[in-house]
Amino acid sequence: MTGLPWYNRGNARRDLGNLAGAQSDYDEAIRLDPAHAPAYANRGSLRARRGDLRAALADLNEALRLKPDLGPALTARAQVFLSLGAFAECVADYDELVRLGIASADPVSNRGLAKEGLRDFDGAIADHTEALRMDPSYAEALVNRATAREAKGDRGDRIHDDPEGAIEDLTQALAINPRWPEARINRGIAHQNLRRWKEAFDDLTEGLRLNPDFGNAWYQRGRVRVETGDIDAAIADFTEAVTRWPRYANAFLARGGARERKGDAAGAAGDYRKALEVAPQNWWAREEAEKALRRLADSP
Repeated sequence: MTGLPWYNRGNARRDLGNLAGAQSDYDEAIRLDPAHAPAYANRGSLRARRGDLRAALADLNEALRLKPDLGPALTARAQVFLSLGAFAECVADYDELVRLGIASADPVSNRGLAKEGLRDFDGAIADHTEALRMDPSYAEALVNRATAREAKGDRGDRIHDDPEGAIEDLTQALAINPRWPEARINRGIAHQNLRRWKEAFDDLTEGLRLNPDFGNAWYQRGRVRVETGDIDAAIADFTEAVTRWPRYANAFLARGGARERKGDAAGAAGDYRKALEVAPQNWWAREEAEKALRRLADSP
């Protein structure tokens, strides 16, 4: 008996949202026809959607062993590699899609994300730009390019490389989708890097209205409030940040600094110690926290 009916029913169940039933059908299709590459590819994609990335990778590897030019399997495996942080492998799969002539704007922009993970910011920007050439309405590529432009140069929390270019991209993305919280928040951060406090505050506030669970946006708005002298509100924002992201060392550091400015030495010291606790591998946070604790200890 052929596995094709099971494979087809698995596709239908997947499209209806019955992921468990779809996986069961793909299992049976593969049992009946162990050389059915699309069944492995679809089961791998399904496992990735369900969060089982290692099993997904095994299925996608088998699909590509059976049919090396199977585009859906290459696309899905590249995305799994991206999720696993295997950026070089991700780029290699997207390169193969481009070589085969079956890459659309989405995979090209995703390749840019992988290149950003490899700290190849120029390559990332080029990929997002190419994705926009392929599909000028692809707002996500605008956001991705803005992020790469901001990150270029690895300057951490200092002034980013191209905030004006990032603002241009994000403004275009927001013209396509005004309710995109990530675009609004990232534009606020770009304005912040240019010390445009009002524009930064307005964008970050709107981004938080759209997505109040974004811990980094609370942190960034708190930084804006520190710069404009609203220390109590800044402390409240930093508290929101660490409530949502409990291991966010930078927010603990920032709240400690704000508390120190208010004369709350005990509260500040607690925040600096918490920053040390939650980010043992973050050398910058450790250095800043240790320096702040020494400063408090030396204070009269």
